[in-house]
Amino acid sequence: MSELVSTKEDLLHNVQLTKDVVLELEAMQRDANYFQRRLIRLQSGWYWLAAPFTIFIFMAIIDKIFKLQNYFQVFLTFMFSIGLYLGLCFGVFYLNNYYVRSKLLRHKHRVNEIQELWPVLINDLQNHSVVPEKYWHSYALSCIESYLHTGRADTLKECLNLYEQETHQQLQLSTLKEIRDLQALQLNTLHGIQNLQILHFFKKLD
Repeated sequence: MSELVSTKEDLLHNVQLTKDVVLELEAMQRDANYFQRRLIRLQSGWYWLAAPFTIFIFMAIIDKIFKLQNYFQVFLTFMFSIGLYLGLCFGVFYLNNYYVRSKLLRHKHRVNEIQELWPVLINDLQNHSVVPEKYWHSYALSCIESYLHTGRADTLKECLNLYEQETHQQLQLSTLKEIRDLQALQLNTLHGIQNLQILHFFKKLD
């Protein structure tokens, strides 16, 4: 789509328009995530992990109240506790569904707007933006816009190369910081062990 940007000013204008559309898409994505966010957010693995502990707690409470006398009562209590836990899981599932449905109903106009506008905006970007899809996010577009405004780059290729260089440098600095933090943690742990050894030595002398 090079015919859309014959000058630097055309490129800057195209980037700004692309950024406006992307910002709208990001706002839609945030709203969509909010509408689908559950009230109680637990991964399925947590339900399996919590099952034995919850069942044990139920059984302990029932035993505290009724003073179980034999194995048959314990077995019945165990089965009843499993039923209580399954009921609790169903209650969480129902509450989450009710919570999400109520939000969708309250914001029905916005939900319909997102469903209608999303494909239109994506199509608009695909047909009119000169920026590759990889860079369709507000941070990258803000950087490209800044490069053009400040004169650090004059063409789209220069902007993308500069953005990739700076991103790579930031990644290296972030990795270096993580390594330094890990080294500092290891050093503090070593000093702690040495201090404990010194204290232990003086206790032996006493």
